[in-house]
Amino acid sequence: VLQHNLGRSRETPNMGESIDANLFWDRLKKIFDSRVNNAIWGDASSLAIVAGSVAEEIVYRKTNALQLWLFGYELTNTVLVFVFEAKTLHVLAGKKACSIFSTLGSSRGDLQLKLSQRQKTGNEASIESITEAMWSAGKKTAMLLKENQLGTFATEFIKVVKSKFETVEALLAVGDILSVKSEEEQESMKQAALFASSVLKEFLLPEIETIVDEDQKVKHSDLADRADEVFMDPKRVKSKLSVDSLDSCYTPIIQSGGNYSLKPSAVSDDELIYYDHGGTVIVSLGARYKNYCSNIARTFFFDPSDEQQKVYDVLCRVFAAVKGALKHGAVLRTVWESAIKVIRAKKPELENKFTKNCGFGIGLEFRESTFVINRANNRIAKSGMVFNICVGFDKLVDQTKLAKGYEKAANYACILADTVIVSSGETRILTHFSRQFANLSYQIEGDDEESSEEERVDASAVSQENVLPEIKTNGNPYARRTRLGTRTREQAAQIKANANRESARDDHQKSLLNRRMESMKSRLADRGDGGYESDEEDTYFDPEAYAGPQAMPAVPAFKIYVDVKSESVLVPINESLVPFHISTVKSVNLTELGSFSFLRMNFISPSSGPGGRSFQTEKAIERHKTESFIRELTFKAQNGQNLRKAASVIKELKKQAALKAKERKDRDGLVDQEELITMRDSNAVPRLRDLRIKPAAGGKRKGTGILVAHVNGFRYTNRSATSSRIDIIYNNIKHAFFQEAKNRISVLLHFHLKNPIMVGRKKTKDIQVFVEVIDSSQDIDSRGTWGDQDGLLEEQRERQFRNRMNRTFRDFVKLSEAVIARNKQIKKLQFDIPYDKLQFVGVPAKSTINIYPSLNCLVALDDSPPFCLTLKEVELAHFERVQFHLREFDIVFVFKDFKRPPIRIDAIPVKHLDALRNFLDDAGILYYSGAINLDWRPIMKTINADLEGFVDLGGWAHFLGEEIPNEIAQQQAAEMSDPEAADDYEPSADEMSEKSDDEEYDSASSEVSENSDFSEDFEEASDEEEDVSWDDLHRQAAADDRRAARREETSRDDNVRSQKRRRTR
Repeated sequence: VLQHNLGRSRETPNMGESIDANLFWDRLKKIFDSRVNNAIWGDASSLAIVAGSVAEEIVYRKTNALQLWLFGYELTNTVLVFVFEAKTLHVLAGKKACSIFSTLGSSRGDLQLKLSQRQKTGNEASIESITEAMWSAGKKTAMLLKENQLGTFATEFIKVVKSKFETVEALLAVGDILSVKSEEEQESMKQAALFASSVLKEFLLPEIETIVDEDQKVKHSDLADRADEVFMDPKRVKSKLSVDSLDSCYTPIIQSGGNYSLKPSAVSDDELIYYDHGGTVIVSLGARYKNYCSNIARTFFFDPSDEQQKVYDVLCRVFAAVKGALKHGAVLRTVWESAIKVIRAKKPELENKFTKNCGFGIGLEFRESTFVINRANNRIAKSGMVFNICVGFDKLVDQTKLAKGYEKAANYACILADTVIVSSGETRILTHFSRQFANLSYQIEGDDEESSEEERVDASAVSQENVLPEIKTNGNPYARRTRLGTRTREQAAQIKANANRESARDDHQKSLLNRRMESMKSRLADRGDGGYESDEEDTYFDPEAYAGPQAMPAVPAFKIYVDVKSESVLVPINESLVPFHISTVKSVNLTELGSFSFLRMNFISPSSGPGGRSFQTEKAIERHKTESFIRELTFKAQNGQNLRKAASVIKELKKQAALKAKERKDRDGLVDQEELITMRDSNAVPRLRDLRIKPAAGGKRKGTGILVAHVNGFRYTNRSATSSRIDIIYNNIKHAFFQEAKNRISVLLHFHLKNPIMVGRKKTKDIQVFVEVIDSSQDIDSRGTWGDQDGLLEEQRERQFRNRMNRTFRDFVKLSEAVIARNKQIKKLQFDIPYDKLQFVGVPAKSTINIYPSLNCLVALDDSPPFCLTLKEVELAHFERVQFHLREFDIVFVFKDFKRPPIRIDAIPVKHLDALRNFLDDAGILYYSGAINLDWRPIMKTINADLEGFVDLGGWAHFLGEEIPNEIAQQQAAEMSDPEAADDYEPSADEMSEKSDDEEYDSASSEVSENSDFSEDFEEASDEEEDVSWDDLHRQAAADDRRAARREETSRDDNVRSQKRRRTR
């Protein structure tokens, strides 16, 4: 197949290269295990695979495919003999190949590998030795008899084998071995399919449109050659695949003008591309990635008739029938019959125009001949097989165009081909390009008599702004109408597609709601008594300053005394010292008024508001709710020296006590991690050098380190302090991200952990290693002169450094994933990559940042602290402030664990609303929309208190349904009128630890103990705003950010309008 235009260079082994030993031995075992099915082997006791000299006109055959599958190379003048009973592979090859094969070892388990070096002449002894091993196992051997081999060595070996043994055909058996693709093979085929789709979408389609728009005269063969050149420069279609691993399966096939062939062996002739009077253009192309093939084909219609649309509609139905029937366990003959049934039911006269088959298996061979989908093939499709579904109608005649004398346009064909993978569920399509007629058809002749008056009015109604600027008339009166007609069709198709998408989204949301209700009912059944009680109450103890009065220090009773050892403050009340533990002191404030000094001490109390409270103080208030609390004490002194000293010591003691409590709490909540197992072979260890890390261990901001991927985890070692090591165990990684330096200052790896670990004195769930490409690139070359040339050189150095760092990190990720995949005891870990195209801005905490969706999360890795939201943990998303006149909206994420407080992202531009809805729907997340902001603390408190009642009322549909938001707002207003209602929601200790985890990267909060100046400013600000909570301050900051953004946008709009007015003048 395709022998005439598939001549490609062979991949031969270099002395410096090696073979993946684990992969080789696993696949060799698979070959010997396949012998269990004795019938398909024809009772053969051995398999002989003979490769002769190079035949450039032949690319795809089983011999080459088996070599690539087993070794990763195509070898010439090589003999492979598999002796089944002895489970031994005998290799007779050249010196270079044998030197590489020797690195595999001679055995593994019960498998054996024996090498013999081929000589230029005199190989009789080696051949005799191998045939004796074959003879000892049996007198029947399997060979690929239908494949002819060239060269003296190959013909000599085949002649000896045929003279001594009975030979049987090995085509079916070898085809079975190669048919089911592993996960690695499937990934390679997926990349090949995506690249083929990109070539068609990003290169060929725009080229064809330009040819038609500008009425260019281009030959089929010239356009095919230009498309083939894209495979040598994948960046032209925005692909990051390596050109060394990429190739075309065949020179792309372009056909039009009445001469068509739907066979894979078709070629692009030297005729001009024809599209006048309703021509039809067929495009077929295939891509190979790491030697694995893919294929895609589409038909483009110009000025199509109704008859052509009906024929193509039947073809789409045939494709859908084949795809639906091609599933695990299906007989290929019945798949073909499903296509014929559709044709006979919809348009029987097309049956004799239909292709002889519906496609074939595809992989290392472009066409796996043993898995062709036709009427005679009884082979069975299995999960993991990949097929090229290819259906078409040939030798068609459009009578309407023929009557007008347009013979070239009247004679046409249509084809539809995609690469698909069979799985246990629904068969998945790997190539991505629209199959809808509206997206494949173009209207050129806008004033044709068959065009309806309504269509002409629609075309003329399209404003001049909608005409693409690159369209040129070149004297052709129809050139502008070409794109207009296409544009009108695309707009109508887009509106219809959006409506269908919205309808499908609504249906999916209804099913998600039902699933959420079932989940809550299950949760209710498993919960037992229904209470969400925190375990902290059992472990809480009142702070103890002294065991009794006798333990108090003997100090004067008329002075404030700070006992640092006991972490207590002794204050004089009625000529007696009264001790207060430092944990009960909220803040101190020293003021000077005239000749007197005043020291005001604020204490934790029920009426002091939530600001400054910790989880422990909340429990203290709850435990002593029947007691009286002192809210504040004020002391006056004419000589303020002692008061100033006391205020300073109290503040410092408060900081130290808070730090000790935090460290104690952090260490108590840690989960023991397994010990890191280092790799023995240091040369085989993937490593990244010159990295910085967040959070910095010990508060250090400078210094670089090395990240190494070991057997069961990563290890980061700081170069300046080799004893400072951070181990990140693979099994503790919840999410791993790789973010390139695209329009960013750094390239980074980010690890979001399941359980927190200690980095220095900080407990964190997020660890990030990075290289700042902009700062570093400025030091690449200190030489240079002032001027534009120096700036250009600097930009070039920066770009080179950025690309090199991106490549280095990307290679490390691939090598690390390979290390993890080899360890069967570790759950598969893959690095997630944020989607730049789906990026949106929002305010999840204090400031506006860029947020990126990824496969499993919403992330903002450049922010500090980083934002990472796991989508699988989300129960519900609620869009708030969704109103026609507003430019922004908010979104709240409610977790499946109702004890966790919801997370909100504010001030998202309204242009991202539909995209976010689609993304959340695709991620299987239920969402609602509302016109107002809801206070989720009382809502979650109510749900947690009575989950059964919540479910009985209808769950989320009751709370967030179309008629509910106003009722909720009224209910919240009533609840908020109760001064205690807003404070009833009590987050658990896990929530508080998670909140502190989110602040790990906050340099200010993490280094308060090391910067006394900052600490004092922080305390004084707290004193002045003691009745304002941090939540209030955060909301106020977010509101300020939104107002600033609106002012900036308004200013930008004013500038644009003023510029337009100036241009108008």
